Amino acid sequence: MSKLEADVFSHRDVIEDVCLCLTTLFTTRKYSVPLDRDFGLEMDALDEPSPRAMALIRSAIYSAADKYEPRAEIISVAFEVISDAEDDKVVPVISWKLKEEYL
Repeated sequence: MSKLEADVFSHRDVIEDVCLCLTTLFTTRKYSVPLDRDFGLEMDALDEPSPRAMALIRSAIYSAADKYEPRAEIISVAFEVISDAEDDKVVPVISWKLKEEYL
């Protein structure tokens, strides 16, 4: 394997690893991890009105990523509203990039 192939392979692995780590971080309920109760996102925002919930979730995403995933830089957090017959669901859409020092 050439150096270029090794660099591309390892770069792809880093991106996949960061993506997996962010997914785990953002789908874990805060206080549910026994040795790190601060890991994850608080779910209190789920009971708030949509504008307040979106602000709370956006803030929590930025804070959690800064604390637990130093390789990622969150670019934006937008929200997609999914409507069905019973209710509306607000789903965060997170854009991120790998920080330059990890490229």
